[in-house]
Amino acid sequence: TLALIVAILMFCVAGNAQNRMLGFGFGGGIAIPTDDAADYSKIGFDGFVNGMLSFSSSFNAGVILGYASFPSKMVDTLNLPNTVVRAFLLRGAYTFTSEQRIHPYIAAFGGLYHTNINKCLSGTGNEVVAVNITDSSYGYGVEAGVRRGHLSVGVAYHVVGFDFKYVLVNVGYSLFFKIR
Repeated sequence: TLALIVAILMFCVAGNAQNRMLGFGFGGGIAIPTDDAADYSKIGFDGFVNGMLSFSSSFNAGVILGYASFPSKMVDTLNLPNTVVRAFLLRGAYTFTSEQRIHPYIAAFGGLYHTNINKCLSGTGNEVVAVNITDSSYGYGVEAGVRRGHLSVGVAYHVVGFDFKYVLVNVGYSLFFKIR
């Protein structure tokens, strides 16, 4: 239903836009687990590619393919593989326009997250249990940042459906092409 709402909104706005631009971008940065995820994961890295359509100088919408990897915290001598999150997200962003060279922006996104979580749990006595949870679920998030030319720096907060939360601090590069 979220995809349908975003698609309808995009087509309604696109009918009124006169200077549409098609954009492609990529970037990456650090991934920081929060809440319960911080109990079994350490700070990792992330990367993304995106495609977007600018409907005006202030509003663009598109898709993001993201990847984040969090090293697992070691319990005793048990060293587990990284926790991995793959995301396919629909995103809408509003850029505050001004005469300045730096433009702040805010964004909201939602979509499908595929996670492979590896964590250690303390069992009975001195026993340590390794758990691997693989799941696909929906999630959402918000982002804020600044743009200057083709470069952007932003901080995004992600909430995956079954209570896996993390923050991304990213640097991105985007190219825009005018379409008719």
